[in-house]
Amino acid sequence: MEYPDKSRTLGEALAQWAAETPTNVALRHNDVTVDWQTYDRRATQVANGLAAMGLKPGDRVAYLGKNSYRACELAMGCARAGMVLAPVIWRLAPAEIVYIVADAQAAALFVEPLFVGQAFGGPRVAMDHDFDAWRDAQSDAPVATPVDRGEVFLQLYTSGTTGMPKGVMLTHRNATVLRPTVREAGIGWFTSEPGDTLIHAMPFGHIAGVGSVTGALNGGQELIIHTEFDPALILKDIQRYRAKWAFLVPAALAMMLDHPDARDADFSHLEGMAYGASPIPLDLLKRGVEKLGCDFAQMYGMTETYGTVACLGPEDHVPGREGVMRSAGKALPSVSLRILGEDGDPLPPGQIGEVAINSPTNMAGYWNKPE
Repeated sequence: MEYPDKSRTLGEALAQWAAETPTNVALRHNDVTVDWQTYDRRATQVANGLAAMGLKPGDRVAYLGKNSYRACELAMGCARAGMVLAPVIWRLAPAEIVYIVADAQAAALFVEPLFVGQAFGGPRVAMDHDFDAWRDAQSDAPVATPVDRGEVFLQLYTSGTTGMPKGVMLTHRNATVLRPTVREAGIGWFTSEPGDTLIHAMPFGHIAGVGSVTGALNGGQELIIHTEFDPALILKDIQRYRAKWAFLVPAALAMMLDHPDARDADFSHLEGMAYGASPIPLDLLKRGVEKLGCDFAQMYGMTETYGTVACLGPEDHVPGREGVMRSAGKALPSVSLRILGEDGDPLPPGQIGEVAINSPTNMAGYWNKPE
């Protein structure tokens, strides 16, 4: 079935929720809350501030730090300005961090004070009160530069398993196209409702982390931001904010279930737990389904496809379906998957080969590596 392209820019998505639900909470981080109209205004101020620094559309802006509401504001400011955010995973070795910032040809670096010693020759802004003061000093006049949904807004670096890390270029369309398609196809569990609470604890420099940020933005959800994964805090916030949705990698799910506080935790309001990024042991999966009592869904994808292209839905996470519980699931609407042999031809079912993906979320390419 063919689906119309209903993608948009992230700036348009942000403006929608600022107009429709201006005082609803968009971001919650520790004791800070940011509503949609404030989020929208600050994104504009960041965009204007970047332009005032001399940056131009298409310039790369590096971010070195953990999850925070400021990182979200920076990301949306870059998106609105037509610039490209290049987040760096803070756990990387110093040499890798230096390589990524240099490879991205970053025109500016926004860095948390903990990492401020990293070498960088261009403009830098500390992601603390200095960022707040810099942002608030900028104009909130509408950004004059038009942005197209086909433009790159995000450059994520892969792990470099086949060499040095590569910059994956992702567009506004990549980030926004699948949600309306999935909703139109009637996959209700995949799309939460505006105002629902979503736990964000995966690293911002990973597609699972930044994907949660843009996913909440697309759908108008309240994002509960965790600086980094802490099972005790995750359990606390799931209950305190009556979170409805969360994404955890299997190792994090195991740590949460093994924590003493999980024994008496109330998960009754949790509607969905998504997991992915690595294989999950069947016993862990069954334990999670039994303990949390909510829908489970396995998300299969990669950085190069802006995350999910296939899902194993809740209907396959029930007793009697153990034989498929570790499957990657079925392709999402508008996504085509094939398993190819060494000769490039499709293989019959049950054979091992290379996964070929045709999706509207496929990356624009690798930065400076057209081959």
